[in-house]
Order: sequence, then structure tokens, then C-alpha cells
Amino acid sequence: MKIWHRQLGKSINNITYHHLPAFRWRNFRLFFGGQLLSMSGTFMTQQLTIPWLVYDLTQSPWLLGVAGFVQFLPTLLVIPFSGILSDRWSRRDLLMVVQILGISVSLALTILTFTNWITFPILLVLSAFNGLLKGLDMPVRHTIVTETVDDRADWGNALA
Repeated sequence: MKIWHRQLGKSINNITYHHLPAFRWRNFRLFFGGQLLSMSGTFMTQQLTIPWLVYDLTQSPWLLGVAGFVQFLPTLLVIPFSGILSDRWSRRDLLMVVQILGISVSLALTILTFTNWITFPILLVLSAFNGLLKGLDMPVRHTIVTETVDDRADWGNALA
């Protein structure tokens, strides 16, 4: 029975590594798992919760669009400079700071919502801050992938 499990595990690994060669690298697997959790939380905060709360508070499609614009404008403005930061500073440390600040935004949103202190202007500030963090996070996350995969031939698969 144990031999059968080992053989099944080896064939699953062979199939996985054939189609997703970046997963051969342990550091990439760890990074991918952490980013999967992180991006799920970020998506829930940025793409679902804030717009839902804006519309729930204001009942205005126009203000919902304003909130979306306020969220993505900082991202657009910060991304070019974020690449420079990721080249000059430790990518790991920069990513950790961005993740901690992102958790802080989510925690603030949760506390303010449950205490009924959430307002439209507060949501705009949180949206802008989330956009700023997203603009810092994206280039750093993309450049750190190349550090987790040792074989340059697997970089395309890892980035995809």
C-alpha cells in the first residue's frame, strides 16, 4: 500500500512539474502559497468589500465609480517608482512592509465597519491607501519571483 502511494505521488509530481516547471523550486512553492493567501485577502478587501460598502452607504453608482477611480489612481502613479524601489531596497523587506500595511488597512476596515463608524470619506481614504499599497506590491512581487526560481528557463512559467 505504501509503495502504491509513493508511486502515485511521484506521478502527480512528474505531471505537475512537466506542466508547471516553476513548482520544482521549493522557494517558489512557498512564495506562491503565501501570495495565494495574501492576494485572496487583498481581493476580498479591495475588489469586494470597499465597493460593496460604498454602494451600501451611498446608494450612488456615481460615488461607486469615484471610489474605484480613487483606488486605482495611486496604483497608476506609484508603479513606475515602485520598480525603482524594488531595485534599490531589499525586496523581501519591502514586500513584508507592504503586507503588514495591507493587513492594517483590512483590520481598520473591519473594526470601523463593525463599530458602525465607517463613512464614505473614510472608505475613500482606505481605497486610496489600498491603491498605493497595490502600486508598491505588484512590481516587487513580480521581481521577487525571479529570486525564487533558480533556472532562468522556468521564469516565464513562474511569472505567468
